[in-house]
Amino acid sequence: VKLSGENAIDAGGPAREIFSSLITEMMNDRIGIFTFNPNRNHCIKDTNQEDLIPNKYLIRCSLIDKYMNDSLFMHLYSHRFIYAGALIAICIVSKLPQPMKLPSFVWEYLSYEKVSIESIYEVDHYFEELIKNAENIQNEINLNNPIDFESLFLHYFVIKDSFDKVVELVSSGSQKRVTKDNLNEFIELAKNYRMHEFDNELYELKKGFDMIMCNKDIINILHPHELKLLACGESNCSVEQMKKLTIVNAKQEEMKEMFWKVIESFTVEERMLFIKFSSGNLGLPAPGLRWEKDLIVNILNKESGRRLALAHTCFSSVDIPFFESEEELSKILKMSINFSGLITDSYENPEEVSDFL
Repeated sequence: VKLSGENAIDAGGPAREIFSSLITEMMNDRIGIFTFNPNRNHCIKDTNQEDLIPNKYLIRCSLIDKYMNDSLFMHLYSHRFIYAGALIAICIVSKLPQPMKLPSFVWEYLSYEKVSIESIYEVDHYFEELIKNAENIQNEINLNNPIDFESLFLHYFVIKDSFDKVVELVSSGSQKRVTKDNLNEFIELAKNYRMHEFDNELYELKKGFDMIMCNKDIINILHPHELKLLACGESNCSVEQMKKLTIVNAKQEEMKEMFWKVIESFTVEERMLFIKFSSGNLGLPAPGLRWEKDLIVNILNKESGRRLALAHTCFSSVDIPFFESEEELSKILKMSINFSGLITDSYENPEEVSDFL
């Protein structure tokens, strides 16, 4: 891989960085492959708002508008989930886990080719409340307990899908009232619709996934959360896990301790960016697994005269300038992970980021 405008010779590092960038682009909700889930759209606190669901609808953006009449582009766009599934599989076979925020039902389908109602509840709290309320009333009916049904459940045979669009569960459902006698039918129809809402998109994800995955028998015995770990790695990017995969070279033990204290002070996103800056990987592998190469951190002597950190991503190593305090090291590392894109045309060009020193 040769990166335009960058002084980089690929021996693995730039290729890993490009792959990480592809995954980041794929997970951008503006691209149209995945989008926000109902909990995010409804601002439901203390839920997994960060998980993105498949986008069933053609989004209108400048890119789509520009190529709307391009048959090749629209063909590729219509198969976007096949390509997404293939990229997810590449994360596993290439041992390049990426922090993809996808809901449980995606991993369930990739493992079992079916979706549970519990995984739908995870991304749609309002729908869960509706069905749980209906089921509680149904239980009271089954027990022959006296209830005022109309005051408890005033509803028609319609629900909202994951995109807040009204869906009729039966013909003329918007005019058919839910009653004691047909409540169970309503519950089953509503659950069935939501469990199969993304059948087409999930089928194509699985199709692309299987094109890359050769060890299909292995996938069939993996639990969905195990498959997610293989594809996404350790989501919390814990310092404890980082220490198992990182070698810190420094003449003074005190500097090693300061390095880890600074890493501990970083957010999960900052730790992931440090790993990406140093190796091209975006995050940690699943617990118990390793990268092909451990991350090597070299803390240089004062005589080196360096002011910026220098990454050798092909070799998964990074040289860090001499520092005298945690505050100084934190500034150096944050500058490296946040502004490394400014250094593109030369091997070293500290003048371009002098304002941040």
